[in-house]
Amino acid sequence: MPTMVIVDDESIFRKGITHLVKGFDLDWEVVGEARDGLEALEQVQRLRPDLVITDIRMPRMDGLELQSALAEKAPDTKCIVLSGYNDFKYVQTSIRTGVRDYLLKPINKDELYQTLERMLDEWQQSRQLPLPAILHEQGRDHVTHAVDKVVAYIEAHYAEPVTLSMMADMVYLNASYLSSLFKARLGCSFVEVLTRRRIREACRRLVHTSEKIVLIAERTGFANLRHFNRVFKTETGRTPKQFREEMQKQSMV
Repeated sequence: MPTMVIVDDESIFRKGITHLVKGFDLDWEVVGEARDGLEALEQVQRLRPDLVITDIRMPRMDGLELQSALAEKAPDTKCIVLSGYNDFKYVQTSIRTGVRDYLLKPINKDELYQTLERMLDEWQQSRQLPLPAILHEQGRDHVTHAVDKVVAYIEAHYAEPVTLSMMADMVYLNASYLSSLFKARLGCSFVEVLTRRRIREACRRLVHTSEKIVLIAERTGFANLRHFNRVFKTETGRTPKQFREEMQKQSMV
C-alpha cells in the first residue's frame, strides 16, 4: 500500500485532507502529518513515504525548501504542492524541482481524487516496470533542459497560441519525443501543463479583478467562452461564475 505525509502549518487543512483520503476508494495511507518543512523532512527520512502533499507558505522551512531537500535526500518520494491564489509565481519553481502536480486551495475533492488516482497508477507501474528508457536516450540533463525551457515559455506566453509542434521546433526535438519527455519528467502532458497555467491565471483574474469572464477567457489563451467554461469546470469543479462568487463569499467571512 502506498503511503503519504501531509504538510501544512494549519491543522484544519491537514485533518481535512486526511479525512478526504481515508474516504476515497484508493489504497493510499496517511502515515504522518507535519506543521512545516523541517518536521516533514524528519518524517520522510523516518517513514519513507511514497508521496508528500505540502503547502508552499510555512514557517521555518517552506514548501519550496522542502522540495529541494526531498530531491536530494529522498528522490523516490513524489511531491504534490498545495498552492494558494497568491502563490502562482512559485509553481514554475516547483515544477523544476520535480513536483508531480499541484492543487489549488481550497481543495476540490474531485481534483484531489483524480490526482491521487493518477499518482497511484504511477506507483503501481513503478513497481512493475524499469525507469522509462526515454530518460536515458539523451541524458537527464538534456531532458531537464528541454522540458524546463518549454515550461518557462508557457509561463510567459500562456495567453498566446502555443502548440506542441511549435515547442518541439523551439527545442529541436520531435513533437512525439517531447510529449514523452513531459510524461517522463513531470508525470503529465504538455497540454495539461499549458491548460493548468491558463487556469491558474484565470483564477487569479476572477479573484483579484472585476474583468468580465469573456475577457478573462480571451486574455488567458482560450479560443472562445464556451471552451473556457468547459475546461475551467473540468479543472476546478466549478464554472468561472461559480468560482468567482464562491471566492467573494469567502473573502467576506
